[in-house]
Order: sequence, then structure tokens, then C-alpha cells
Amino acid sequence: MNYLTSTQDITPSSKITFSPNPNNGQFRIINSSQDDWNKIEFIDQTGKIAKTIMGQSNALGNIELQLQINSGVYYAKIYWNKKVEIKKIIVL
Repeated sequence: MNYLTSTQDITPSSKITFSPNPNNGQFRIINSSQDDWNKIEFIDQTGKIAKTIMGQSNALGNIELQLQINSGVYYAKIYWNKKVEIKKIIVL
């Protein structure tokens, strides 16, 4: 909190990472948040949804994934309870 202006400081709130990135389609989703995510859509550069992963009931932890998708740049659209976040993923 900034007491001079009485406004909340804005900091990045992302608690999900994809490791490794870039990858070969096999990677981990690492969630260090207490919040649950509902689903993640992997979207290619044309806007087509290549894969959808539904959320897990245990918020903290890692999920191992092996996506059967072509090489390229993808955007992971992460649906939280009250927000949507987008991250870039590169598949070699």
C-alpha cells in the first residue's frame, strides 16, 4: 500500500510457470498459488485451441504434461476463479 496516495501497489500476480520453456511438448505446470485454476487452453498463433487441460482440486503442486502438438509458439490461457491470464509457450 502506498500511504501517500492511498492506492494499492500493483505487482505481478502470476503464480503459474511452465518448465522448461521452450520445450518439446513435455513440461510441468507449476502452481505456487493458493488459488485454484479452472482450466488452461493452449492456443496456436491462428487462434485455434490446440489442447485444453481442466483444473486440479489441489491448488499447490506440479502437473506433468505431454502435449501431442506441433512445434510452434502457443499461448496458455489460464482461467482462474476471478481472472484470466495468458503466457507464451514455445514447443520445439
